[in-house]
Amino acid sequence: LVNRFDRKYQKIERYFRQMAHYMLLNGEKGIDRCEAVRFLAPYYPEKDTTDPIEKKCSLEEYFDQVEANSGLMKITGRGNYGFSHLSIQEFLTAAHIIDSVEMDYSKAIMDFIDDPVFTNMVLLYIGLLSVKGNTGVANRIVKDILKQEKEYKAWILGGRALLDIHKDHRREDA
Repeated sequence: LVNRFDRKYQKIERYFRQMAHYMLLNGEKGIDRCEAVRFLAPYYPEKDTTDPIEKKCSLEEYFDQVEANSGLMKITGRGNYGFSHLSIQEFLTAAHIIDSVEMDYSKAIMDFIDDPVFTNMVLLYIGLLSVKGNTGVANRIVKDILKQEKEYKAWILGGRALLDIHKDHRREDA
């Protein structure tokens, strides 16, 4: 994205993160063009025009550029727009949740640990926190998952997440 969108890449990345989050939480592998364009609107560099039709056309043209140049999207068999691979959608969702959390990273992810649909996203979330220098937080989340009194699936998830934290940064108490 950096090479393709220069200084606007951060806005484009936030757009993809927000859309991926929405799609994953709603179990959607694709969304229609109108919805995809609607997600892009807050990140659209406004043009000097008062004509609402020209603004709408310009936004859709901008979407076409973003879609074509990002390399992240594809058109599904139903004519909807989706991510070229589910793991991209999961990664972007994990990044969106991290960006949205104000205080408790552990609490933000706990609702997802029981649902196998979100397993990879949870692992990416913990791994991304660890890579970004939040190894203490990542270890605490693993510890919280392993303390779950649910069934063994949470323990397996916690063990897998622990492996995503570099061995030099794993805490023994986790």
